[in-house]
Amino acid sequence: KVRLTVETYFSCPDSYFKPSATDSLVLAHEQVHFDITELFARRFVRQLGEQAANTRELQQKHETLFRQLHSESQLLQDAYDSETYKNPALVTGWQQRIARELAELQAYADKTLTFKVAL
Repeated sequence: KVRLTVETYFSCPDSYFKPSATDSLVLAHEQVHFDITELFARRFVRQLGEQAANTRELQQKHETLFRQLHSESQLLQDAYDSETYKNPALVTGWQQRIARELAELQAYADKTLTFKVAL
């Protein structure tokens, strides 16, 4: 058997965050970006688990699935920025939406799958 774990992380050096008088607002905004990333990581794990029963199927499907979900994730990240830069009051609604979607995928929170080795 092979165990696959998908990880999400925050990279301070790659972040747009710069210390300012509005740190808490900026950090709240950036937290939603991270939560969107976590959401798509869970979706990736769920779909891999549904579509791949062994390492052969994993090899065949993981890249296409990753690219598709990465593209969808980027569209959502861009929509979030577009809406909340125009109106920062919308961040709260996004926080609630993403929290609901994360809760729906709680079963995939550990982001670990086990596959049978296919020779």
